[in-house]
Amino acid sequence: MKRFWAAAIDFILSFMLNMVFFCLLIFCWKLLRVCAGVDWQNNVGLSWIVLLFLVSFFLVSFSYSVIFDYVFKGKTPGKMIMGCSVYSDMDVRNFKWIIKHALFRSVASLFYMITVLYYFFTNEMIYDKAIRDKKYIGEGRSVY
Repeated sequence: MKRFWAAAIDFILSFMLNMVFFCLLIFCWKLLRVCAGVDWQNNVGLSWIVLLFLVSFFLVSFSYSVIFDYVFKGKTPGKMIMGCSVYSDMDVRNFKWIIKHALFRSVASLFYMITVLYYFFTNEMIYDKAIRDKKYIGEGRSVY
């Protein structure tokens, strides 16, 4: 259960960073439109704002995962707070694995409620099987 709470803390921190990034994007977009003399209210649809939010959320989540996997060797703030072990059986400096992990983790973050339900039924994250590689991690060993 510690892993679930570590992931929840990381999701909340990533979401807060995304909100800051998203607000900056909207501010810059509005500033550019005002400077160009384009009316802000008439040409912007809700679907574009939602799409911008999803893209920014994915980028922030991906960057968050890559930074903490590469620079801090997998020790995210959530894992530090909850005291979870970190990738003990593999070299976290393997950049191919880090990108694959970040990609799957970011997609799982977009569908967070499904990820939560999957965790409660299987006791592992939805992306664990996808990133498990026998070349790097032995059969039955922990990936967190």
